[in-house]
Amino acid sequence: MKLKNIIASLVFLTIMVPGILFADSYTYETNVAYAKSGKLRANQQILRLSFSPSKERYIKEIQNQTYNISWTLAFHLGSKSGKKIICQLSDRKIKGCSITPLGMGGYDWSGSTDYLLKSKNDGWFEISIDPISDQTAWLKNETIERLSISTMSVEQWITSQDGFGVVHSSISVFANRSGNGKPIAVCGSSNGFNERSSGLLSSSPIEGDWIPVSCLAPNCYDANDPLMKFVENEDKMKKLKGLPKCPKGWIRWREPDGTLNIVPQKSFPDC
Repeated sequence: MKLKNIIASLVFLTIMVPGILFADSYTYETNVAYAKSGKLRANQQILRLSFSPSKERYIKEIQNQTYNISWTLAFHLGSKSGKKIICQLSDRKIKGCSITPLGMGGYDWSGSTDYLLKSKNDGWFEISIDPISDQTAWLKNETIERLSISTMSVEQWITSQDGFGVVHSSISVFANRSGNGKPIAVCGSSNGFNERSSGLLSSSPIEGDWIPVSCLAPNCYDANDPLMKFVENEDKMKKLKGLPKCPKGWIRWREPDGTLNIVPQKSFPDC
């Protein structure tokens, strides 16, 4: 939030900016339909488009009260020479075209848009345009100011945020990576945007098909819960520390056939 605070201070005395502009924070959401349909699997690649305005452009938009920053890209349906469609990317939005991204994240006109990568060839990237059909679109790797293109594995993508969304209604947490026996807990998607956190909190890196996690809930305590940094009242913290410890164990993030049980999700506030 540093850039926003600095610029807000610079322009506060000269203009009146809508309060909501400074009230949000970074978020990332995955289109879970890609995992539910089975189209997204663990052995695939993700194409990420990342973008951010220059400080000068940021200040200009605020001073002019236009708030209109976006990046324009041309996709070609079906093949490199297919019908051209124009998409405009901005903070957690895609406009002007029918492409459904795998995930979108952003804050303050900066952000990233992720797509399921089907193939790449001679400076071109082929992506899935929706979670159901077999339709694809091609994007040429061209130089666009303040926009970068990168690829990553699904494993890297899974841990690219601070929490996890559960593909189905819940996921079992086991005492060890064998997955044998009765689960020690059943968890839903991570959510730390309430007064108390709930759901999955990763405790260390992926190990094979498994991820070690804490299963957060309002009626238990975990010292690593990101919301603990916002508890300033000593009596309240003492009360929280007196709760039972949240269950810790392992979740299977991918099945043997490559289908996913979780997806990345921004789950805890930064400030």
